[in-house]
Amino acid sequence: MQSLDYELTQDSSQLRLVTRACTTILKKEVITLDFSPTAFYPYLIRQRILRHVLCIENCVCARCVNPASIGDFSDHLKCSQCKDGLVSAEEPTIWSESVWSCNSCQEEFPYSFIKKVLIDCRRELESIDTSRGRASADELMNFIRRRSLTDLHRGHFLMLSAYNKVETCLRSISAGVRQPDPATVYSRDNIQDFQRLGEYGDVVDRHVRTVRSHVDIFRGKFCLLRLLLSY
Repeated sequence: MQSLDYELTQDSSQLRLVTRACTTILKKEVITLDFSPTAFYPYLIRQRILRHVLCIENCVCARCVNPASIGDFSDHLKCSQCKDGLVSAEEPTIWSESVWSCNSCQEEFPYSFIKKVLIDCRRELESIDTSRGRASADELMNFIRRRSLTDLHRGHFLMLSAYNKVETCLRSISAGVRQPDPATVYSRDNIQDFQRLGEYGDVVDRHVRTVRSHVDIFRGKFCLLRLLLSY
């Protein structure tokens, strides 16, 4: 989908939704519309948007009924007991009321424990100043590496948020070397920027391919970032 526009009039019954395709649509091809504004929102926020903004009470798509069934583990936590498994709600549709258990050691956790881990991680991430360019990227990458050893796997929605912040911090300072010249000797910092942007691209691309497998519009950027690492 190339773009989506709302046309508002005085009469709310005249609301029109206008979409423009970015690819050729074949005759009799099924056209679907993604109601989530972004691929990175966690389960509860997506459900609130559907119910309170779009007035969709019971979405029956696979990602709403059981995200893990399509490979979406962005709400799962690392198991604090075995360190190998992922902890998820046994009843995804009642996320905050369900018992959470590890898919490896079968250890069960109350939602109060899950909530505390999420609050601690979110507060730490939000406390990081993202206005300091490479210094902010360093702090964000430290958060990613430290939390990936304890609470969050690389595909968790807070990790995805952290990677997006890294890309934002590096965007301005790496703009001049987005298309590197093989004959140019780049600094150690520039090379590290390439590596971090490539890591960002891989993690985000993997998530986007999982939850929006039909979307190709974002992938050119990620392919470019991987290409940078080959120099």
